Amino acid sequence: MPEIIPVLRDTLLSDDDQTRRGTCVGLSEVIACSSKEQIEKYLTIIVRAVQNALCDDDEGVRQMAASCFENLYNTVGTKAFDEVVPNLLAAMESTSDDEEARSRAIVGLTGILSIRSRELLPYLIPRLLEKPITKNHADALASIAQVTSTSIQYFLSTIIPSLLTELAHFENLDSCEEEKEREVSIRDCMRSVYGSVDESGVNRLVSVIVDKCNSEDENIRVESCWMIQVLITERKEMMDFNDEITLLLRELLNRLNDESPRVLKAVNASFGVLSKNVPAEELVQHIDFIRNLIAMIVSDARRRKGGVGDGEFLLPGLNMPKGLDPFLPIFQRGILYGDSKIREASASGLGELIALTAKKYLAGPSIIKMTGPLLRIVGDRNSSAVKVAIINTLGLILTKGGPALRAFVPQFQTTFVKALSDPSRQVRVQAIDALGYLMPLSTRLDPLIKELVSTSLGNGNISSVECAGAVTIQTSALEALAVVLKHGGKKAKLPDSIPSALEAGKEMLKHEDEGIREAAAKVIGASCVLLDVSETIDTLQEIVNSTCTDDSSEVKHGRSLCCFHIFVSRVKIEIPDEIFDNTVQTILTLMTDEEALVREAACQAIGALLGSATDYKSCLDNVKQTIIECMDPKENMEVLKGMAKGLTVAVRMNGTIFQGEDSLQIMDAALKNAMQGTQRVQLAFNDFIWLSLDVENGENGLSRYAELAMFDNAKSMKSLYSKVLVRMKSIDL
Repeated sequence: MPEIIPVLRDTLLSDDDQTRRGTCVGLSEVIACSSKEQIEKYLTIIVRAVQNALCDDDEGVRQMAASCFENLYNTVGTKAFDEVVPNLLAAMESTSDDEEARSRAIVGLTGILSIRSRELLPYLIPRLLEKPITKNHADALASIAQVTSTSIQYFLSTIIPSLLTELAHFENLDSCEEEKEREVSIRDCMRSVYGSVDESGVNRLVSVIVDKCNSEDENIRVESCWMIQVLITERKEMMDFNDEITLLLRELLNRLNDESPRVLKAVNASFGVLSKNVPAEELVQHIDFIRNLIAMIVSDARRRKGGVGDGEFLLPGLNMPKGLDPFLPIFQRGILYGDSKIREASASGLGELIALTAKKYLAGPSIIKMTGPLLRIVGDRNSSAVKVAIINTLGLILTKGGPALRAFVPQFQTTFVKALSDPSRQVRVQAIDALGYLMPLSTRLDPLIKELVSTSLGNGNISSVECAGAVTIQTSALEALAVVLKHGGKKAKLPDSIPSALEAGKEMLKHEDEGIREAAAKVIGASCVLLDVSETIDTLQEIVNSTCTDDSSEVKHGRSLCCFHIFVSRVKIEIPDEIFDNTVQTILTLMTDEEALVREAACQAIGALLGSATDYKSCLDNVKQTIIECMDPKENMEVLKGMAKGLTVAVRMNGTIFQGEDSLQIMDAALKNAMQGTQRVQLAFNDFIWLSLDVENGENGLSRYAELAMFDNAKSMKSLYSKVLVRMKSIDL
């Protein structure tokens, strides 16, 4: 030993790499074949030699030196650590300008860690994480992580929070150049740790990250979101975090309602990296989870103290530049290539996101990216549920997209008109609504009106008739025609367009199908708004006040519906008193008809007449008794609902009608139905009372009624007010 050890030590200083490698092999064999007592006698020299070899420039030498250290540890135990590691740490932490010495020390440490990480890491980690974490320590930890992939995972709960706290601390500093360098080193260290952890430790790594996403400290939340971004970036080649995607999505989505703009920006960036690096076909499987979680977030935001309730809610994480962009690849993939279930969820989910986003953040390329895939697949053989979801979302896009969608108007129009003949009623209803949303962008209304008029008269495409049935298609075409006239009729340029619609409505008003008559009456009402008042008068005389001998229930029902929609559509009609009075008398007669269907429609019509009357008090005196008779609780339920709707329409058109003593009997009768009728009747009369008492603006209406009513009625009304009316927010007619 006295002769061999000095020779080996001196030979390790050779300039030849192969010589140094061979020397390390020899030294390793000497250590392995020697006793503990022999090694301890020359420990200082051996340690020095091994330490120099561990820090050698040549990787082969370092590998052989690691073998030497392994044999040394097996022989003398922890003394090997005690003699080698402190010297390497001291060199690494040196404040001198010798960068090469520090680098060699780190190389030496990593060499030891590559074979004895479990024993050395508990000693090293606390030392490297002492605050403040220096640049040297961060660099050392980055290097150590690369050679301890299987064992460093057990220290992640210490490493990640320490690095995270340091990064968050930088936000509160006016960083000098030195601090900026330290921050860069810590971020590089974080990347190294995330990229080096063994696959078996990914779950532990993700758990540590997401645990910090809910921190009360804004800076911690920002950096936690950044760490998710780093995790995905560093492990995108391995893609071994797929099992943790649900966890990552949960934390990122929960932060979409964060109050901090910095956190929202970090979430958006992380979500963008996730959607870019994880295959869309994988993320598509999580669409239902994304929808449910966003729904929970929105529900919580609405219902918590200070929330918006049922009012419009815009999710902060979506209402920022490119806020929707990370979601689009996921939903587009589901829409274009998913099965029926995924297509429906994707289309509906995209619509839900649009509803939570303000118009200004949907302008430009984003809205076009959403529109294309939907229009492309809406014509495919999809289930009715998928079609409903797609058309509903297209309608939302139209309401928020604005002029950017003008180039798509022909495709939209073709899509919606085709859907009018779909066998599914829900699809047809959505298509009708969507046509209304399209009108502000549409410029060529005449061809559309002509097509809808033709279809409503039964002259549409034969294949469409075979799909859904003639009556169904005619009803949908008439409903759509009424919507088009209401929202875009003023854009019609040809002189025959609106009159042709009016004539179609008149012709179909006599149809045997109730739905067609209802839709035809809507067309007549919408047409009268657009034509001269003389056309309205002629229509009233021709249809409502007709002396025609045909008194079938279908004709009488159509006359009542026509009257209702004409007067509802034109609140301030300059109708001669004589014609108006004749119309009132006609409707009063129909209110006592033997057919419940006729009475129901007439009850609605009398409300529209009352609401549009110039001298409403005189009109009320004339019709009051008949109205009260039709409010008898023993009357047919549909008639009672029709009466409630008529009264609701009247007060919506003229809010002062039922505020005086002359209307007290009607209010009392309405109260009786609201307290004693079937549930649907109660709900209908609740709407009327809510409007007539002006509950939305306080208790003045209730007080006014209580002063006029009998004690028992006043008491009942107060009870209804406190238990039901005060909780109502709005009504739909």
